[in-house]
Amino acid sequence: AESGIFSLAFHPTDNFFLVSYSDLENNLVIEKYNTNSSLEPNIEESEILVKIPSSQCCHYSGNIIWSNYFDDFLLSVGDMQNKNGFLHSEPLDTTSPKGKVLFLNKKISSPDLLSIENTLSPRKDILAYGLRNPWKTSEYKNFLFVPDVGKAVEEELNVVDLDRFKANSKPYLFGWPHFEGTKYNDIEYNQILYHNENSSVNIKNYILENSLKPIVYYSHSAPENYRAAII
Repeated sequence: AESGIFSLAFHPTDNFFLVSYSDLENNLVIEKYNTNSSLEPNIEESEILVKIPSSQCCHYSGNIIWSNYFDDFLLSVGDMQNKNGFLHSEPLDTTSPKGKVLFLNKKISSPDLLSIENTLSPRKDILAYGLRNPWKTSEYKNFLFVPDVGKAVEEELNVVDLDRFKANSKPYLFGWPHFEGTKYNDIEYNQILYHNENSSVNIKNYILENSLKPIVYYSHSAPENYRAAII
């Protein structure tokens, strides 16, 4: 289906590069290869930095880029669900890596706790979340452009203001699966809650109040042709 090699990114000054791919057990893997002075990789001493398990075949994303703004790699992870599968809540779960744009090394994010249990702690490496399958990201100055593939209604392009994140450490929320582009799906998730101080409530109102609409979006249906996914 969507398995194989997804991305490759070089460190701009150190002698190594990263490769992202799916392995034979459906894990999303980030592997590090050191290089010599001729930029030849040392195949025998590679190091696996990240391994995220998936029970499905699809939506790994696996895009990885070097961010000059943060001086770190950024890793995009899809919701890891079959395109025709059940709409699940992990892209909104701030304790899960799925449906996110993550820092590879830095722990500088302060998301609210959206999870099944209030005993867990939110991840400190989330730059953006509530994404379905962000196959590609591009950084330009103080902005990160994040296309996201829709399910059946709309395709979207999101823009992350990196200065704003730096000021408040709050990751950007793009709302999937409650939002597909600008279209709202009235979905009740009883298994995931917004935990705030001594209260735990359904996340519906939180998603409505905090999700950001895409900068650019378009519907699949067009007057003459069926439009393709934004990648």
